[in-house]
Amino acid sequence: MAAKPFHSLLLGCLLSSVLAIHGGTVALAQTPTPAPTLRERVEALWQ
Repeated sequence: MAAKPFHSLLLGCLLSSVLAIHGGTVALAQTPTPAPTLRERVEALWQ
């Protein structure tokens, strides 16, 4: 029973970190300087 809350907590933490990275990528994409490193990081996470 203790594994389920831990799994959901881990999943929520991972989801929030992915959303934070995605939000940072979108914010940097609106600036004139491109940021390929953040994009490569996000794509590496999804592989």
